[in-house]
Order: sequence, then structure tokens, then C-alpha cells
Amino acid sequence: MQAGGVCDRCNFCIVDKLNSYNGICPIDKCPGSGGYPECINATTFLGRITDKCSDSYDFEVWKFGAQGKSPTIIPAFTPKLREVTPYNRMVGAVVVSQRRRKKQTCIPNLIRNDIKRYTESVAAGVSCPSTQGYDGTPYGYDPTFMPFSGIYNGKLRPEEFYAPSERYTLVDANGHSSLSYPKGFFPHQYNQNRLDLNMDGMLSPSELQADKLTPVSKNNSQIVSSSVNTFKLYFDERLTQKQADAMVQFAKDGKFIDSQTSDVTVELVTFNAVHGLFAYVQIFFTWDSSGNIGWNYQLDTFDIDGILYPNAFTIFLMIFVLLCLCLNCFMEIQDVLTQARKFSLKEYILDPFNWIDWLHFTFMWGSIITWAFLFNVASRFSINEYYPILFYGPKYSNSTRRQSFFEAPVAANKPAQARFFRTLNQPEYDFLVFINEMQELASAVRIYSGFAGVSVVLFIFRLLKSLHFQERMGMVTRTIHLAAVDLFHFVLLFIIVLIGYAIVGYFLFGQEYEGMKDFSSSAKTLAIFLVSIDTTQFYASMQHAGGDVSLQIFLWSYLFIAYFILVNIFLAILVDAYATVKEGTDNASGLLTELSSIIFHGIKRQLPLGARFISDQRFKSLLAKAKNRVDSKNQIKQNVNKLMSNRKAILVPGNLQIDKHTLQRILRNNSGSVHPEDNYLSFQGFDDEAIFELIERYGTDISTFQEQKNRDLKEFISLENMRRLVAMNLVQNEIHEDQKEILQYLRDLAKTKVVSEAEGGRAAARRESESQVAIGSLSLTILSASNLPKMDVIRKSDPYCVAYVDGEERQESFRTE
Repeated sequence: MQAGGVCDRCNFCIVDKLNSYNGICPIDKCPGSGGYPECINATTFLGRITDKCSDSYDFEVWKFGAQGKSPTIIPAFTPKLREVTPYNRMVGAVVVSQRRRKKQTCIPNLIRNDIKRYTESVAAGVSCPSTQGYDGTPYGYDPTFMPFSGIYNGKLRPEEFYAPSERYTLVDANGHSSLSYPKGFFPHQYNQNRLDLNMDGMLSPSELQADKLTPVSKNNSQIVSSSVNTFKLYFDERLTQKQADAMVQFAKDGKFIDSQTSDVTVELVTFNAVHGLFAYVQIFFTWDSSGNIGWNYQLDTFDIDGILYPNAFTIFLMIFVLLCLCLNCFMEIQDVLTQARKFSLKEYILDPFNWIDWLHFTFMWGSIITWAFLFNVASRFSINEYYPILFYGPKYSNSTRRQSFFEAPVAANKPAQARFFRTLNQPEYDFLVFINEMQELASAVRIYSGFAGVSVVLFIFRLLKSLHFQERMGMVTRTIHLAAVDLFHFVLLFIIVLIGYAIVGYFLFGQEYEGMKDFSSSAKTLAIFLVSIDTTQFYASMQHAGGDVSLQIFLWSYLFIAYFILVNIFLAILVDAYATVKEGTDNASGLLTELSSIIFHGIKRQLPLGARFISDQRFKSLLAKAKNRVDSKNQIKQNVNKLMSNRKAILVPGNLQIDKHTLQRILRNNSGSVHPEDNYLSFQGFDDEAIFELIERYGTDISTFQEQKNRDLKEFISLENMRRLVAMNLVQNEIHEDQKEILQYLRDLAKTKVVSEAEGGRAAARRESESQVAIGSLSLTILSASNLPKMDVIRKSDPYCVAYVDGEERQESFRTE
């Protein structure tokens, strides 16, 4: 109440009804509300008191409570339901975290002196971000004391809220220093409550005197190591809309974001009680040194109860999958040992599907290990009932800390007038521990999901491999296997083209188009172009960056080479391989046919068909018995050794080879008595097994030499054939010349005979022609010729045809071209 009987305006109670109790304001916070008179004057009460006036008097208000029982003036504060979206309640507070780069001069990075002078021309200089850690120095301003701000309050004094070390110092021209505006933002490790001993929200002169004597950091038990040198702003669940708007204005006017800002992260945790799900949302803003502000987000959800308390069916599936995995690993190890005994380990290693098997085992065991880690993290998870992080605001219990009823409530139980983001150390630490648990849970869920997802994909590949035995169901694997070599070379060619265009795109458009800001981004963008081209996402930026001509050449050449050529080559490789596989499976039985045959075979086994039917199982047992009667193990071993020894021989100088038979003959000729002075031992009494062992020990596989001999023989035969062809061509040339001479002789002889006969019959012909009349003409067409010998040495022959026509003297012979 002010002097003159005028009540102060109650700002706290006009915000909204969420700040009131029972829909109206409490009397101790706003006189004149709650149904009481507008102003209560104590003079009337004091005038009735005849004895000495004391500081306080006890009284009872029977209208609002039973006689002898004190009424509840301020009920206990209960947490409010703050829902981000329906059914998703906010947990604790919204956290805005910032990390700040240290300042350093840019001058050493510059080379030209004129550019250095230009940079130094600014009075404050130009600072470059440092990569050596982050800056944890308090900065910014408290706009409550700055007249330009919308939350300025001229009634407040900075010394009531800030110590001298928490304010800026101004030095005039004479060297005199004076305190200026208080700083607005402090790092996590800074103890903002270090001087306020009574925790009333205000600093007394005696408390200010301890400024230089009190450590500025919190106790180590209240500091989260991952948040050191991080500036955090909290908007907890107790805030109203008006208070939250004022705090946002505080951060804006107080210069929370400035030139030293490195990154800002907004964190929010919600809980959905309908499904029992926690959601952890992170929004990241990153300031690049180029001036670009990139952003990204991450959303993780997890069911704590579902992880810690799975149902019976889930537990059954887990145990079943674990047993199948152990059995599968055991069978694969057995397969490896079998291949090793067969000396086929190299073929096993070179089979790509075996690599897929072991890769699948690795990811499956990784899924089990990461799930155990996730279970351990979830078991350590805990959440408090509430997190009263901000220093100013209603408490979660009866906040009456007064010795008498008329004592004013403490400032910590009111909305903040200044220093809005002051926090309580222990609740802040508890909430940051909760946030770290959320981060650990989110990381564990992502790792487990990654292992589990890749395991499912590899399981699909293994399923395709297992269907390879059926010709129609194994068409996918058979197609890939047949096209593997061509696909390998195609991938190499595609990578070369992609790398080339990625480099060109980075240099042409990277300065403006974000999709090509670096080499990796450029390669990803070009790969996406092959699947989907949305010109609204890139065309304008790329056109402004590199020009229309450069864009058209770059875009259409890439589409022509990568899309119209390479993609179609890729499809052609697969289609060609599929056509080959399909051609080989045209007469193969389908899956249903084979299943039906298996079912009918099982039915026939149960029927009493006797000697009319032999089952597969019976046939297999008969073959096994026949195999046992053929040879014993020693005989099989000797046969194998005999076959293997024939491929080996001992090589000695002089290009001599000693095979098994030669070695047996040498040892047999040199066998005899053993003498101490002899340099050899008797081999008498040793069987073929010892000979095989010597060949195996010192012998060399001569199959490679035999292959080399075969290649040399083929090359020799090829050269010999070439020599014979050359000789044959020379003989053909000589015969051709002789044929020409004979043909010329025959022509001359024919001309002489024709002339003599023509002169004798010319008179008779004239007589006959006088009595004959021409009745038509003869047309001769040469169609083709076949079986003509090759007369030239290098190129093919050039044949022609000559036709002779008997008739009048004017008729001439005809020759083709």
C-alpha cells in the first residue's frame, strides 16, 4: 500500500488464472483481490488498542477456517500439466545450450600487407574463431537495467542482484573506472548463488563485500563435466506465457547470440503416459566460419518399461533367436573344418556368400551385446517428481518461510524481476544428469537399432543364398553371380564418372548451392539425381552460382552419361544375365512341384508298396553299404596318395625330374647292407607309403610345368601352322602365274582358230543372212560364281567372267567388272 491509501497494482495476478489459487489471487500477494476490501487500513485497528503497540499480534479468521486452526493462505504448489502436443507432457524444462569460440586475431592468416592494413583499420579489429577449446567467460547483458529493452525496470538497482565482479567496468579518459551494466549469461560451472547467503534473491551490502573472497565455481558434486564452459538457459514448467516471453526477450536484448557463438542446441524431453514413451528431441544450430548457419534435428523415443520388463512372448523370441544363432555358428564352424580337411579352404574364403554369413553372425552378436548394454543403461535410469531449476518462482511445497504472518514473502518465491535465468544448483545438476541419461539411452537405442536393422538385411541375403539350391527360387543369386564380373567393372566406371562430376560440381556451384558445399555433399547430390530430380531444390542456386551455360552443360552431360548410358548399361548387364539364367531354368521344376513330389514321396513311404518302391532314405543306405564294401580307409588313402604322387616329382639341376617310379628304381638299386662309413642308408624294407612321403616332402607339383609345356607346344604348333600357310601361299602364287601363262596361250590359240574358221564360213553366212530376218535379242546376265580358289596372298581374289558369242563380225565378247 502506498502513501495516501492507494494500493499498488498487482502485476503478478493479472497474468492468467494459472498463477492464482481457486481462480482468484491470494490476499498476501495482491491486496484488494480474493473478495477482500480493495485497501485495508490498519489505523482503525490501532486506534482501538490502548496499550503499547507491538510488532505483531495473533488473530484468527473464523470465516475462512475453524476456530483454533490457522487457515491456509498459500496452498502448496503442484506441478502444472505442460503439454507440447496432446498427451505429450514436458519433463523438467526446455534447455537452450550454447558453446562459444575463443577469440583470436585474423592477421596471421593474411599474406598481403594491404589486406592486413584494411583488416586492422577497424578499431576493435576483426576476430577469428579459435579451434582451441571453448570460452567460458560470462558475457552479455541483463536488459532489465537497459532503457532500450522492453523489460527495462527503472526501479531496480544492479547492486541488489549482481556483485561488482559480475558487472562490466568502464574506464574514462582520466583512467577512472566505474561499474556499468551487469553481465547476463554465465557458464554452467559458475555459482550464481555464491553471495546470496540467505537465498532471498537480493544481495545486501554485507553479502557484496564477500565478492572477492568467494569462489565463483560450484562444488564439483554439482558440476556436469560434459556441460563445462556451456551456457544454458532453462524454461521450466512453472513459467507462464508472459514470463516465458519476458525471458525470451531477455535472451534477445541481452545478446545471447553474438559473433563468438559456435553452436546452439535446444533440448526437450516429453513423456506420453498413454503409451509409456519418452521422447528426447534435440535441435542443432551450427555457425560456420563462412557465415552459414546450418541446422539439424534428432528425435529419439524409447519405452523404458518395454526394455526392462518384456512380455513372455518377447522373452521367448529372444531365447529362440539366441539358440538359433549359437546352432548356426556351430554348423558354420563345422563347415569350415570340413573344407579345411578337404583342402578347399581357399574356395570357401573366396565365396562372397560365406562372407555374408560371417558378417551376419557379427551383427547378430553385436545386436545381442548392444541390447545388453541398452538394458544396463535403462536399469540405471531414474526421474524425479519435479525439477525446480529456476531460482525465482513458486516452490513445490508451502513456501511460507516467515516467522510471523505479516512478514513479506521471500523474493525467491516471486517471479524474477532481474537475473531471470538464475538457477538452483542442485536441481540444475539433477536435471542435467537426467538429460545425460536420456542422451545415453538415445545413443544405446540408435546403436542397437543399427545392428538389428543390418542383421535383418543380411538375413534376407542369406535367405536368398539358401534358396540357391532351387533353380527357380535361386534366380536372383544366380543372376548376380553370373553378372558379378561385369557389375564390378561397371561400379568402377561409375565411381570414376561420379568422382569427376562431383569435383566439377563443387568448384562450379559449391559457393552457393548447399548440396555441393563439399566433395561428399556433391557426390551424394549427384547420386540422388539418378533417382529423383526436383529442379525447385537446386536449379536457381546452381544457375546463380555458375551461370546458365555452365549449368546446362554440366547437368545434361551428366544425365546423358550417368543416366542414359551407365544406368542402361547396368540394366542391360542384369537383363542379359537374367536371360541366360532363365534360359537354363526353362525345363526346371518349380517350387510347388518339388514340394508336391516331396509330399507324395512321404506318402508312398507310409504305404505298403513293398518291392515296387524304393525310398530316398533306403537308396541312400544301400549306397552307403556299397561304399563300405568297395575299399577300406587305408586303400582309399593309398589310392589318393598314388594319384597325388603322380602329379609330383623331385626336381634336380639339369632340368631332370625324378617321379615316384624313378625314385623307387634308384632306391632299389642302391639298397644293401648298412656301413658306418657309407653316406647312404638302406631303403630295403620300406613300402610305398615311405616313397609317397618322400615325394610329398621334396616333390614339386609338376602340373604347372606340364601346363607350361602345353602352352609352349600350342605356341610352337601355331608358329608351324603359320609357316606352312606362308609356304602354301607362295606355292599358290607360282601356280597362279603358271595359270595365267597357260590361259594366255589358250586365248591366242583360240583367236587364231576362230579367225581361220570365220574367213571360210563368212561367205556362207552372208548368203544365209540374206534369207534370214532378225527375230529378237539375247540378254545374258551373270548371277554368281562359287568355289573359286583364293589366288592372292594377303587379300581375297578378284574374279571376273568372260563370255563369247558366235554370230556376226560386229558382235564382241563380254567381260564382267
